Amino acid sequence: MEKSAKSITDKVLLNHVVKQVVRSDSKVEVKCTNGASFTSDHVIWTPSLGVLKRGYKTLFTPQLSGEKVQAIQTLGMNAVLKVGLYFPTKWWNDDFRGVVFSWAASDLQKSGEAFPYGPKTGNKSWITTIICVTSVPKSPNLLLAWLAGALVPEIEKTSDETITDGVIYTLREFMGEDYPNITRPDRVIRKNWYIDPHFHGTYSFETVESRKLGRPQAEVLGEPILSDEGKPILLFAGEATNPRHHSTVHGAIESGFREADRLIELYRRF
Repeated sequence: MEKSAKSITDKVLLNHVVKQVVRSDSKVEVKCTNGASFTSDHVIWTPSLGVLKRGYKTLFTPQLSGEKVQAIQTLGMNAVLKVGLYFPTKWWNDDFRGVVFSWAASDLQKSGEAFPYGPKTGNKSWITTIICVTSVPKSPNLLLAWLAGALVPEIEKTSDETITDGVIYTLREFMGEDYPNITRPDRVIRKNWYIDPHFHGTYSFETVESRKLGRPQAEVLGEPILSDEGKPILLFAGEATNPRHHSTVHGAIESGFREADRLIELYRRF
């Protein structure tokens, strides 16, 4: 088993950013920005829907079909930011599971004045995009803040200090009476998925526009491109190609097995 695993990891190439995928009648060439290129009988494409949205016009030669482009354009790609806050001492009760923030309309409109730091839309501060703050099992001094919405790309460019200030301000506004001893964390950890050029987002989702098309667009996105002989040469996987379990890790894993099984079944015929 160890020998088999090593043979796989030896073939994993880091720092090879794909620039273009070129299809011929029976082969696929993958060109990288560092000048490397690889030609194979089959390629399974797994980058996110966010990457496809940004680059579908230039990533593929020949270009993708109109139907597949429509799937890319109509499916949505979410912007979600998770911020881990590590506190030197735990100030919340053991039975605390989390808090969901619900703003009064008047407070929403005044939030940009009440907390004027960081991005905002009109008079609404970015802190109104903090959906909730939850505790984390087996991590007694950690709280997790979830942020979502159109401002996330700008929030990701904001400093840890400002984000910390905003989360603590919001916690004190909503929970200050029950927890008058809310302190600042001594460490913050986050991953900026949306501004990362290798992801451009977190989870895919169905939009009203995609649902109006009738057929699940995740299914359309996941269809392989066939050679002139009818063999799948460019295959698509990833959570956005899973009609039932999109937006999940297990949905992404299922899609990988699906495309691997597709190739296994192809070669079983010979």
